[in-house]
Amino acid sequence: EKELHGEKILGTEEDNMNKDNVEEALEENIKKIRQNDLEKRGFSEPFEENITIEGDAAAAGEFENLKREKEELFSRLQRLRADFDNYRKRVQSEQAQMAVFISAEIIKNFLPVIDNLERALSSPDKGEGFVSGVEMIFKQFLNTLEKEGLEPIDAEGKPFDPYIHEAVMQVESPDYHENTVVEELQKGYKFKDRLLRPSMVKVAK
Repeated sequence: EKELHGEKILGTEEDNMNKDNVEEALEENIKKIRQNDLEKRGFSEPFEENITIEGDAAAAGEFENLKREKEELFSRLQRLRADFDNYRKRVQSEQAQMAVFISAEIIKNFLPVIDNLERALSSPDKGEGFVSGVEMIFKQFLNTLEKEGLEPIDAEGKPFDPYIHEAVMQVESPDYHENTVVEELQKGYKFKDRLLRPSMVKVAK
């Protein structure tokens, strides 16, 4: 029984050794089959290393896409800059043309005043008729300016206003209260509510 038992045990150990050898051989064959398959598919190195190569290729492709997008954005920026420069030049040109048009219209309104001055100066009569004619031309001149937006500043007898009056002196005056404009030395003007020139005045102490 021992011998039989020993033979049985020995046979089991041999079976186990044969089984391990078979598994190792199968595993080796599987590796060779995989390697052959990889080589047929164009992979010269183990699969794990080729994963890294594929990852590098994907990263390179992504980099190329980002580079291309950057170039496209830069090109768009250049076009936008060129469009803005053209727009700015067009606006400046239109503003210059508008200024010329406005100036031409204003000058056109003064042509009748020039005509009347020429008639007055060419008249042989330089007496009272000449003076009254010049006064009429002066009124016509002011009316034309007022139509364009010019507004004379009313100063005499008004409270002194430093925003529209320029005091050049202070005087004693029994007829005016303190800080009141006594006399206008030079007329001031506004243009459409914008101060062009303050009135030069005397102010009561």
